[in-house]
Amino acid sequence: MNEDQVKVFERFAEDIQKQYEAVGIAVSVFDKDKVLYRKNFGYRDLETKAPIDDDTIFGCASISKSFTALSVMQLAEEGKVDINAPLCKYIPEFKDPQDEPVLVRHLLSHAGGFFPMPRILVEHVARDMGIWNDGKDELGMNEAMVIEGAKRVAERMSAQTRFTGKPGERMSYCNDGFGLLSEIVRREGDQPSFSEYVREHILKPLGMTRSSAEFIAPLKDPNHATLYKHVDGELKGGWDFYDNAFVLNGGGAMKSTIHDLTEYVRMYMNAGKPVANKHIVEEMYRPRQHYRYHCWYGYGVCSINVDDFTVNQHGGSLTGVSSNFGWSPELGVGVVVFCNTSGVPVAEISNAAFRMTAGHDPLPKPCALRCEWDEKTCRAACGKYVSGEGSTIEVTYENGKLRVLSGGKEAEFFTATPDTVFLTRPFTQGDAILLSDDEGKVWGVRTGGRILPKTE
Repeated sequence: MNEDQVKVFERFAEDIQKQYEAVGIAVSVFDKDKVLYRKNFGYRDLETKAPIDDDTIFGCASISKSFTALSVMQLAEEGKVDINAPLCKYIPEFKDPQDEPVLVRHLLSHAGGFFPMPRILVEHVARDMGIWNDGKDELGMNEAMVIEGAKRVAERMSAQTRFTGKPGERMSYCNDGFGLLSEIVRREGDQPSFSEYVREHILKPLGMTRSSAEFIAPLKDPNHATLYKHVDGELKGGWDFYDNAFVLNGGGAMKSTIHDLTEYVRMYMNAGKPVANKHIVEEMYRPRQHYRYHCWYGYGVCSINVDDFTVNQHGGSLTGVSSNFGWSPELGVGVVVFCNTSGVPVAEISNAAFRMTAGHDPLPKPCALRCEWDEKTCRAACGKYVSGEGSTIEVTYENGKLRVLSGGKEAEFFTATPDTVFLTRPFTQGDAILLSDDEGKVWGVRTGGRILPKTE
């Protein structure tokens, strides 16, 4: 890293921070032995101007899925879980809705065949059970609530009648699946809860003393990042970790710090030592399902191409959480980025940090692919695509003009291949890939790794 590249990187991070009104961003770049670069932008609390440091607690959101996958693979190595076995062997509440069984490994790569569904939340289940107490109690380790949550998730998945494909055929991001994986860990891992399994088998051996899958304790810690999100265009803080929290912890409940997550990433860089072996971590980042443009998903970790090197990574997004971690085997470098504001493209900051470390221009290069769609393709794409989680894509074609609406708002886009549109936002772009049947009829679109079925 030379001084000019560092300046370009920091201007880029500051531009993202300004554009998305990100309150605080923490970046760490490191190798197996030492920190190569460390920088905080903004604050952990906007009102008090409290600074971020290495021990500030942030939310991890879907980074948690790597902890879940690692836990399952540990149990598989011990012979307690067979990832090639049907899911119903470990979660008998689940009944296969298709002729072919959903296997444990299908859920590890989001390939169970399930469309996205609305989250079953901690708060809703706890209210139904009469144990909510306004979010003042630690419910992530409440066994009765977790059992009820697993029952609801499994029964809802079992009742699906429309699918993304046969089990193992296609990836569509599935929080429900990773929730049930964490329930397998609880049932087979000889611990009272998923949270306690992770603490004993991952956090303690790695010295991650300020990390947990708890909801209450992190925000009671004096050195936590206040959570911010935009509501009706206005930035608001003070949210808690129960906001939009999934009832089963394996999908997004982890909280951590720059220091702790650095040690977690170094574990992968050191072939799993001291919590796993080389075989386990290689299986986790082995490409298995197409995820996004130039991106493949393994087990709780995905692999992308950044310039001329590979990065194994995972990100996360929840209320007050934008997060990303990754490591490049070719560079021998890891990167962690935390932000305490929703909807910030921190993966772009992470990729820029890898480019900076490699001696490249840190700034992202826009996709060079361009392909003008003919009228037949445009008309085939037309329709509304709706996710059970609430996101929508709508495509129209009138007077020779193609329009794309994302979330009901006009989207900037360009067509890149005969089946791919890139939706662009400041400093980032994401693909939307059309999915067609054997007759060429478009039935869905995959965007953000999720398949949205066509409804109109």
